[in-house]
Amino acid sequence: MKNSLKNHLKIIYGDIPLPFDHKNMDDTIFKARQIMTALVHADNNISFWEFFWRQLRFIKKEVWAIQFGTILFCGFLLFYSPGKKDVIGQIAALLPLCFIAGTGELSKAFVNQTAEMEMAARFTLQQVLLSRITLLGLADLLLLSFISILTTCYLEISLIYAFMYFCVPFLITSFTCLFILNHVRTKECNYYCAAAGMAIMMISFYASQKIPVLYTSSLIGAWYLLFAAALSGVLIECMAFVKNCKKICCKYLLPKEVTLWNLH
Repeated sequence: MKNSLKNHLKIIYGDIPLPFDHKNMDDTIFKARQIMTALVHADNNISFWEFFWRQLRFIKKEVWAIQFGTILFCGFLLFYSPGKKDVIGQIAALLPLCFIAGTGELSKAFVNQTAEMEMAARFTLQQVLLSRITLLGLADLLLLSFISILTTCYLEISLIYAFMYFCVPFLITSFTCLFILNHVRTKECNYYCAAAGMAIMMISFYASQKIPVLYTSSLIGAWYLLFAAALSGVLIECMAFVKNCKKICCKYLLPKEVTLWNLH
């Protein structure tokens, strides 16, 4: 047989699909159903608190590393600057990094467009984000408390004073970043949060160096007012952030589809 004819036959018969293997397809479907049944069963049995603490696994290790590194550096400043009260302003300017590090965890459902995937579960997107906000907030509160206690051990300063000095810049940064996340849903939101946070950190550092009178006990009343205002702003923005989750749900899925996708 001529080579040209052989090649022509190969082309013709090469286009013919292989016979369909029903047995292998049935086996694949059966295994897939077993896996899905196991996942649904596990999802239905999990309690909310188990779900809450499991969210720790979904927060990137880099976030915890940055927070730990920030506190370690603040401790280093305290250890090598005993008796220097200007170190309080330096630490206060560094602590907002702890919140800035976690903004990506709050925005990734929208930035990475995984909101629809997050909703395909028993627990809603609101519960997922609330859990992550709470976990990050608890970690931040623990770090702020720890560095405040550490400061009172190295410097002659009241614990409540140290806590106020550290919390106010931190809460102002938190409020600003949450405000940005509530109004910017693009990939640039994390850059905006970082830029705003860095600006607040530089202003805080500059004020601590140029206006040391801010850290005198006579102005503690003003710090209390700033703390109350900043905390109120953070709570308002947190509630707005959670409410915005409903808008995201409506954007991705119709109400009927949400009912079908959420596994109860």
